[in-house]
Amino acid sequence: RHSVVVMSDVPAIAFALSYLGGLLLAFVSHPRWGLFTYLGAFYLHPPYRWWGTALPEFRWSLVAAVVTALSMSSTKLPPNVKPWSSHTLSKIVMLYVLYMWIQTAWANPRHLEGVILLTKYVVMFYVIYRLITDQKGLVDFALAHVAGCLYFGILALEARGGGRLEYIGGLVAND
Repeated sequence: RHSVVVMSDVPAIAFALSYLGGLLLAFVSHPRWGLFTYLGAFYLHPPYRWWGTALPEFRWSLVAAVVTALSMSSTKLPPNVKPWSSHTLSKIVMLYVLYMWIQTAWANPRHLEGVILLTKYVVMFYVIYRLITDQKGLVDFALAHVAGCLYFGILALEARGGGRLEYIGGLVAND
């Protein structure tokens, strides 16, 4: 590989710079930027993209999630917002996931995979609740999802082959 940046490296460089910028903004502006960086890593998922070979192997989503969690420690809930755990739906979801963890003692070994995924969903539910506390944040969050789904749609339109759309989505949305 040449030491000169070639045009095929431009998307990888753009992703890496926006990723690092989002993580930095999570600390200096608002943790919501960490959540948006996580969404970018989810939808763009470099290892599944042709341009991703120019980037090192890296846990893009995990690092964005950890940075978001660390940056959240300095953010307080607005005074009119109830704590996440005080909502009935939150309690039901947490109890269900606890029940699923208890079942791992006697369930099929593949059960653990689902329990871990549900646990991640509960954590994501909490993070979204904590960081999306106003209408502007909700609109920004929705637009980030719309942009990601638009990207998936473009990949689907460009897909070749018959039958299934494989490797269109991100890490856990690949088929």
